[in-house]
Amino acid sequence: MAILTRNIDRSGRAEARELLGRIPLDRACTAGATAVLVVMAVGLPLFSWASFGDQVVMPRLAGTYLLTGALILIAVTGALWQRVDARVATLPVLCALLFLAVTAAATAFGIDPRGSLLGEYQRYQGLLTIAVYVALMLGCMCAVASAGSIEPLAASISVGGTFAAGYAVLQRLGLDWVDWVGVPAGRVGGAFAQPNVLGTYLVLTLAVSAGLLVTRRGLRRDAVAAGMGVMLAALVFTGSRGAWLGAGVAAAVIGLALVRWKDARSLIAPVAAALALAGLAAVAVPSTRATIGGSVDRARSAANLSDVSVSAHVGLWQTSLRMIADRPVLGAGPDAFSNLFASYRTQDQPGIGTGNVRPESSHNFFLDQLVNTGVLGLAAYAAAMLSGVVLVLQHARRVGRRSAALPLAMVGALAGYHAAVFFSFSEAMTGWLPWLILGGLVGACAQSQRAVPERRRSPARIPALAFGVAMIVAACGLAWADYLDGRAGRLADAGLPHAAAARASLAARINPFAPQYLIDAADADEASAAADGTHALLRALHAYERLDGRFYGTAYGVMGEARVRAAIDPEDPEVFRLIAEARALDPHSSAVTEETSRIEAAVRPRARSPD
Repeated sequence: MAILTRNIDRSGRAEARELLGRIPLDRACTAGATAVLVVMAVGLPLFSWASFGDQVVMPRLAGTYLLTGALILIAVTGALWQRVDARVATLPVLCALLFLAVTAAATAFGIDPRGSLLGEYQRYQGLLTIAVYVALMLGCMCAVASAGSIEPLAASISVGGTFAAGYAVLQRLGLDWVDWVGVPAGRVGGAFAQPNVLGTYLVLTLAVSAGLLVTRRGLRRDAVAAGMGVMLAALVFTGSRGAWLGAGVAAAVIGLALVRWKDARSLIAPVAAALALAGLAAVAVPSTRATIGGSVDRARSAANLSDVSVSAHVGLWQTSLRMIADRPVLGAGPDAFSNLFASYRTQDQPGIGTGNVRPESSHNFFLDQLVNTGVLGLAAYAAAMLSGVVLVLQHARRVGRRSAALPLAMVGALAGYHAAVFFSFSEAMTGWLPWLILGGLVGACAQSQRAVPERRRSPARIPALAFGVAMIVAACGLAWADYLDGRAGRLADAGLPHAAAARASLAARINPFAPQYLIDAADADEASAAADGTHALLRALHAYERLDGRFYGTAYGVMGEARVRAAIDPEDPEVFRLIAEARALDPHSSAVTEETSRIEAAVRPRARSPD
């Protein structure tokens, strides 16, 4: 009996030591995961770098990969998933994984498997990015459940929205110190350099901030109200009709969620203060007064089918429906719309005409999903998002509307976001946010009730660690390759095309999933032909051959190869085949017709087609 007692005491002391040793690690990992989420929510929407080739979108994409990888490593190290009630979180997690699996199948059987891995240039919504989004959702779920509160995440989103909106207001006042390219006159794009993207982001941050009005008191509530006022002013300045609609949808959802809350009247004062601040920003400064009238006129034009923007949207939607009809089940692969557009466009594309364009999407998020991953993909995506909404509604019944105010506001944020992107598309600058919020919702509703969960070995621990490291390495590769491509552009502008081609070629080797780098290398080599002669043309030909061989054929790439071959050997019969292929790929583009005719006229008359 004495021996048994000593063994029990020794075992108890060992368990106590193990518990004491585990608590600091668990707390440190929880704090670290929360810090990563704060950095993402506050800093990532503002991050851009002029040294990149893609100065606005790629920094966010690389940052998303890097921070998500760090979040996964921290969550696995601290076994933060043990704070999640698996019975509650199973359905959203399975739906998210199902969406990833369908996207993988669509990539494998799509029109451009290699190009669909990363996705369209400056959009980057390929399979690899979708995998990062799902990992972000899982990591955020673990972090929020471990922290025991969703408020740090919500507060960070609100702060990030206030900073982004404040910068946009400075733009409207003419105080911006950066010369952004492509922003329409009279509108603002903030650090996103695109008004519609900024508007979509502000819809989401405004909705989350509305939830903080319920949970905070005193000066902290006043600070949230002030931030919302700045966001509302910036939202007006974007001139984004889709974002305005999204804001209305978000407000309606949040209003319905809190309509029976007995303390709802306490929100009247801060909401009125936010509206007053927004109105003051809009009318008090002479340079911004015209924005109100312009915004009203722009809102009215949404119903005018002769408006260029509206007609272009309708035309792209009609084009996407024909694509969907040909591949209804699994789609054509992530970011397939741009590749398919040339062969599906009409002779006079509404809102576009016969210009040589490459739209990044159908400008409708849901049609994009159908084009990319078919009915299966859209259904899996909708199931993932709706399962999170169902969890929140069930959670609100258990804890009351006040305690569930933040999750309910985030449901409004998801509704507003998807209403806004009904007229726009998902891209790397904001595409990660719905998944971040979904993870936060699941984590808030699926917190384990155990005080100290038992540490268990998970069979997925090693693969998860490897995936986290891979994301960090991929982030470094994406950033380095795009930095080199940016350097190539600056060298080309400085009149050094040979050096530019070398940098762009190295970028294409580091990131073999971005066709833009091969295009930039080929263009630079063609420009250096005057100095380097045939050697430069041969390098350009090699770049075009890699472009056309690796990725889905486009009229631009095929036409470039034809142009270089004609410059090397005007009697090369392959030139005629390439000209015919380019015309077939984009038969209604006036630019393609003109360029191929020019190449044809430059070829020696005795050269004949092999046909």
